[in-house]
Amino acid sequence: MFDELKIQFKNKLSVVISNLEKKFLNLRVGRIDLSIFDNVKVNYYDSLVSINQVASIVSPEYNQIIIKPYDNSCLKSIVNAINNSNLDLVPNIDGDKIRIIIPSLTEETRKNIVKKAKQITEDSKIMIRNIRHEFINFIKDKKDYSDDFKKKIQDEIQKDIDEYNLKINKIFSTKEKEIMTF
Repeated sequence: MFDELKIQFKNKLSVVISNLEKKFLNLRVGRIDLSIFDNVKVNYYDSLVSINQVASIVSPEYNQIIIKPYDNSCLKSIVNAINNSNLDLVPNIDGDKIRIIIPSLTEETRKNIVKKAKQITEDSKIMIRNIRHEFINFIKDKKDYSDDFKKKIQDEIQKDIDEYNLKINKIFSTKEKEIMTF
């Protein structure tokens, strides 16, 4: 029972780390990561599909993205999808393709991106704490565990929480350095 509980606990913590890393991918620094478009859905013949399913996406230069639809009839749908996303990008139709120019980051913009990263980091830490509370409360409610065993489990949970908080801090530090030095 305890081993299953520990596996569940570690899986939930791993999901928090994974989500943090995914959210950090959406924070723009220097050359844009084209995977930010993975979650942008386009209305294509009354179905919502990812942009990369209806168009090719390339970045010929560090400050430019070209999106070329396979079917020109979905050009406006792609522009609408990008405008409705929270990517803060301005798509421009250029003939049969969409061109997005990425402005250079100023010092102030970089600091604002770091603030967003700090908020995302703090949200992740809150999620970690909530997971800890959930599992500790579950353990406390178990009548068939001795107090010593409950204390041992709580100590192990706290040790894992500390380890995952260190991972979160390390991921944030790396991202902050990347944002401020590109």
